[in-house]
Amino acid sequence: MKKIHIGMTAAGIIFAIAVGVYAWGRLEKPQPIGGQKDAHGCLVAAGYSWCDARKECERPWERYCTTATPKAATFICADEKSISAIFYPSDDKYVDLVLSDGRALSVPHAISASGARYAKADESFVFWNKGDTAFITEKGTTTFSGCAITTQNKVQFTNSKGGYGFDYPPVWKVAINQYNNSNSLFGPNADSASGLGGVEVFPNQKSIDSFLAGVAAQYDNKITIAVDGVPGVRVHYKGTPVSGTAFVVLKDGNIFNIYINSEKGENVSLLDQLVSTFKFVR
Repeated sequence: MKKIHIGMTAAGIIFAIAVGVYAWGRLEKPQPIGGQKDAHGCLVAAGYSWCDARKECERPWERYCTTATPKAATFICADEKSISAIFYPSDDKYVDLVLSDGRALSVPHAISASGARYAKADESFVFWNKGDTAFITEKGTTTFSGCAITTQNKVQFTNSKGGYGFDYPPVWKVAINQYNNSNSLFGPNADSASGLGGVEVFPNQKSIDSFLAGVAAQYDNKITIAVDGVPGVRVHYKGTPVSGTAFVVLKDGNIFNIYINSEKGENVSLLDQLVSTFKFVR
């Protein structure tokens, strides 16, 4: 009987362990969030909600939902930092910011004695803007300083076939892509065959999402933006062998992919500044 008792105890222990492992697996296994969407198809679990003004899913803390015409500006700051700002002059309740450290946030307008001031309710984040200058304080400490819209010493470039133009810093070179005259290449040593970044035009496109899905790269930090008033996205991409940042917009059935194959803050800041001057010329 003693042996039988021991055997039954061992079996009970094994059974208990098996049940415990099963239960642990059920508790620890991450649950998929793909099905958690609202009536518009917005991924609620990821913080998206429907913006009726633009008829798309957005994160409200990243972009202000409004029909107002956006006005973009890029501020180049000290320590190779930058601030990409989108203002809504006719509905100036928020400013949308994309910082060079990858953060994106929509900040409400606050009372200011001079200039424009946008701040979170607890004052933990404050964006100050006066004329062509700006700075940011976080919890009382200035984190983005000496920021200014730089318009001097810029070189103008137009690609007539591609239907666009932009200003670029004199430390870069720009050339028409010899393999496709609608495309352009730019960067420190760019020529008609290669460049650190560039502009690519892809015709007959239906949507930005379908375009990105067909590219052999992984995208993250997808932020809704506007280029020359045309809605688009700013993304960070990871590819082989290069990674970088791109602005992708859809205009008249054409995808415009404005990119930089670099993750250095200085190069990304220069790309942000270039995009802030980007114009469609058709």
